[in-house]
Amino acid sequence: MNMERSPQSKFARDIVLFVSSEFVIGPHLLPFSIFTPDRTSPFTPAVQEFFKGVITLEEGYLARLISHFSSIAPVTAEQHSMYSGYYVEQKLWRDQWEFTIKSSLETCAFLAIYGKLALIKGIVEGLFISIQCIIRYLNMLDVRRHIDHNFWRDVQNFCESRQDNP
Repeated sequence: MNMERSPQSKFARDIVLFVSSEFVIGPHLLPFSIFTPDRTSPFTPAVQEFFKGVITLEEGYLARLISHFSSIAPVTAEQHSMYSGYYVEQKLWRDQWEFTIKSSLETCAFLAIYGKLALIKGIVEGLFISIQCIIRYLNMLDVRRHIDHNFWRDVQNFCESRQDNP
């Protein structure tokens, strides 16, 4: 399977682009290069609205995360990759018993935000590491059969229902 064309890779790329442009602290990304939004991506306007809500509702949490991230010593790309990988492993372990579409989307949101924070700290590879981690997370959900051929439709339906009933 061509990873650049898979729904997982399109979704990962677009969520990182979206979070990076919505979460305006430090360097602001403009859509360019590999971050050009893809019309065939499962990251639809309804999904974007869900992520806006996650960012807005979690501002207190994000403020604590930013504060913590800013207070730690300079982080390297290797450390960012290691921490992101550890986070994915923890979420996959928890998803064995508690998998929901909402939890998987929140995991992707966290990884995208963490990539933006890494960029703010000067880790230029932070966004790319986050894209890779999101793809790996989604692929592992697929391997564990949490994602089936209806997953992206279910994500769309979930996000649309959240717009109707916030």
